[in-house]
Order: sequence, then C-alpha cells, then structure tokens
Amino acid sequence: MKKIIVAGLLGGAITASFLGAGAANASHDEYVGVKPGPLVTISAQRVVSLPGGQIQALSAANKAFLAGDDKTANAILGDVVDGPQWAIDPAIEAAAQVLPKPIGGTNGDSYTPEAGGTHGPEADGTLMQFRNNQLLKARDTNRKNVQAGAANAAKVRDAVKAALTPKK
Repeated sequence: MKKIIVAGLLGGAITASFLGAGAANASHDEYVGVKPGPLVTISAQRVVSLPGGQIQALSAANKAFLAGDDKTANAILGDVVDGPQWAIDPAIEAAAQVLPKPIGGTNGDSYTPEAGGTHGPEADGTLMQFRNNQLLKARDTNRKNVQAGAANAAKVRDAVKAALTPKK
C-alpha cells in the first residue's frame, strides 16, 4: 500500500512540476481577483492531473537516486509532498471566498493573513488561517522528514557502493 501511495504522490509531483509551481512555490497574490468558479476548476484540473504522472515520477526519481543526483531527487520529493496542497489550494481559496465570516474571508495572498495593502480590505478567515497555520506547517514538516529520509537513503546507497568497489 505504501508503494502505491508513494507512486501516486511521485506522479503528482512530476505532473505538478510540468504544470507550474507547486503550493510551496505559489506566487504571492496568485488568487487575487480570481472568482470561486475558476478556482474550483483549477483545483479540479490539478487533482485530476496528480495521478497521471506516476510512471514518469517513479522513473525520474529512480534514475536521479541511482545516479547519485540527490539534488534532483530531493526536488522531486519536495514536489511530491507539495502536490496535494498545490491541487487543493485553489478550492480552499474558493471556499474562503464564499463562506460567511468569520469562517470565510481571504486576502488572496497565499502567504499572509493580514488585510490591507495590495490584498484589499479582507483578512483571512478561520479556514484560511487553518490552512496557513496547520496545513502548510504539516506539509513543510513532512517535506523535511521525507527529504531527511532520502538523505539517509543516499548515505546507505553510497556506503554500499563504496563497499562493493574493488580496492586497488
């Protein structure tokens, strides 16, 4: 089961990287002025695209890891962790736009909770604050843990490779 989940996440990450920035790399003010309907459509397209790249992701991750290209492997793993958030973020923004306050409310900026400035008069409501303070922190912690695991796997890979290399 873990292999299936990992395969799905890797596929989503590769697809997400082909389609544009992941949630971790979303641009500020990305959703300012975008209405709920188009946001839900964007989210639906992203959700559908996530599993499509499973084979590509597994192949790319495998090749990068085996080649010792840990930078690329870590980038893929970061995208894997970011993929689900990248897919659902527009729908969360849409929900925040249509729900009544204090649950709803959004300034359109993926990174800030405050009102004013370029974000208009709105401040993030409870839903967006939950996204910013809980979901993104959990995603960031997961990314860190996954990449630490990859670094440990790379050390094992390198140690095995060194042990199998004939001494001169």
